[in-house]
Amino acid sequence: MAFDRDLAADLSDTTQGHKAETSPVTGVTGTTGAFLPPNRRNTTCALCGEPDAATRCSGCLIRHGDSITFATAFCSKECQKDDWKLHKASCQQVQQFERAASIFQEIFEHSYTTASPDGYVESVAVENGMMTIRLSPFPRHLALTPEAAMAAMMSGNFSMILWHWKPLLEMLIRPICLRIDSLRVFVKNIQTPWHVVYTDCVKCTPLLLHDTIAVTLPYGRSFILDVTAFQFGRKETVSLMLVYTENRIHKFTKPEEVAPEIPGTLEPGGTPPLCGVRRREDGHVQTLVLGLLPQIEARFGGVKEFLSLKGREFDVARAAVVAAAKRGLDLLTEEMNAGSEMKIVNVPAAHGVSPGLVAPDRVKLVWYKKGDKKLGRRKTETLGQLWKTRWEKAVKIELPSEKAD
Repeated sequence: MAFDRDLAADLSDTTQGHKAETSPVTGVTGTTGAFLPPNRRNTTCALCGEPDAATRCSGCLIRHGDSITFATAFCSKECQKDDWKLHKASCQQVQQFERAASIFQEIFEHSYTTASPDGYVESVAVENGMMTIRLSPFPRHLALTPEAAMAAMMSGNFSMILWHWKPLLEMLIRPICLRIDSLRVFVKNIQTPWHVVYTDCVKCTPLLLHDTIAVTLPYGRSFILDVTAFQFGRKETVSLMLVYTENRIHKFTKPEEVAPEIPGTLEPGGTPPLCGVRRREDGHVQTLVLGLLPQIEARFGGVKEFLSLKGREFDVARAAVVAAAKRGLDLLTEEMNAGSEMKIVNVPAAHGVSPGLVAPDRVKLVWYKKGDKKLGRRKTETLGQLWKTRWEKAVKIELPSEKAD
């Protein structure tokens, strides 16, 4: 087990729980804020242990809005300077992780706002002698606020991170960490509880388990990446594991290590057109990764090198990568909603092939638009070229200097 060396074995309830944990439906009032409370790690000098240290290393500072969820503190510039040789490596690792997590979160949330699988009944009618049930994406217009819609869509859906979104997790997080673990946790101190009313029962937040991810960095510290925390009214997605376990959960079940996977790898035998909600969304994220990863490697030398860029250079590159990802998601959503199909070619059909045979450089994806078919362009090569032109334009990573040219 490579978890945080400071993680206490006794995860006793040191923080008062939410009333919803014992009475989930009525009389619910909040007892905690949307952010984790301040903790001693943010205010204790990392070198001499002096309390109330006011100087914080800007390189590894993790901030969500005005709330600081992780900081390396020093009581003076002298302590900070004397500790730099020891602190440098861990500082860079935390910075890379925070950057990767923020990019993952922004792309993930954008997908939620633009691409929701059809699964909600919009109408039931008889059309042309047939009973017709029309399904629609999540009815965001019914929510009072965009934040409420986002929270509702995330409710109970963390498992999709290791299902649909694993290719992006592998691309962004895997290169800068020692290991990734999946944790099933018993939640406490819920800021905004929710419940779903069915005809025969009520499903409540406290009656459910929650899944989250623990990311262990090479220097030994473990962090929590909880990208669907918004469903509980929480606004921080990255936090130190020890602080998270003290304030957010009662306990967790046995962690399971997430096996490494080549970013963008497709399921062997996936040659038929992808269909259905699960497979379509799998292809959605895999297609995006296959479009972004080669560009990141060609431009920056790799994901880790991209996340290590300095200051303004990283900000510019990050904006370009995220913009390309959003354009790609928008195009995929538009074409999927228009009824296009996806076909995977150049992937071995037999199950059990070695990972090297389905590496990103061996996979080609073709999205067929209805209009393409109507025009009689049925050959894979022709359709592939049409798709390639649309796709490369959408996901091209363009820096400001290149746009000017």
